Amino acid sequence: MRGVGAEHEARRRELVEAALRAVERGGVDALTFRRVAAEAGVSLGRVQHYFSNRTDLLRATYAHVQELTRQRITAELAEIGKNAPGRVVVRAILHSLVPATPSRQAHLRVAHLFDTAAMGDAAMLRQLREGHAELLDFLASQLDRACRDEAVARGFDPARAALALLALAEGLGTLVLIGHTPAPRAQDVLDEELDKVLGSEDGR
Repeated sequence: MRGVGAEHEARRRELVEAALRAVERGGVDALTFRRVAAEAGVSLGRVQHYFSNRTDLLRATYAHVQELTRQRITAELAEIGKNAPGRVVVRAILHSLVPATPSRQAHLRVAHLFDTAAMGDAAMLRQLREGHAELLDFLASQLDRACRDEAVARGFDPARAALALLALAEGLGTLVLIGHTPAPRAQDVLDEELDKVLGSEDGR
């Protein structure tokens, strides 16, 4: 049974990836069974076999987008090492929210499309809130650790600082995405704000 279940999940995942490609090309409105079947090179009946309706497909694809985001952040944290200082961890996460490459921009563009769609679907909206809450909690914990590691005088609320920094990073990410602000400039702004919270690394 495990083999059958694994095969079922593999086929379902292939269709979700095809659905993601369809959204990248035509937006969320392009997420139809017929479009996904054409993208995946399978029959319409195959898509209907794995997804009961469009909402089921939409939710599954949104969950996949969120998982890709988690994987990207996890990979970047792995690059800096599990023992990296809290400041370095926070900086890496904030910078990851600013799309500095075409592939990152494509991913963020699709994520924005799904986040907008989530506003009209209770299950997706719950996923969106939970994802943000998880990220905020982690940022707050790393800010608190950075404060202790660097012997910074506590003059801020880590949870409030995490909320402000996340909002700034997401806003700057959008400005980069629409071509208003270059990614390096946006990342410089994030670094400046992080220094205001923790104090600059050189003590100035």
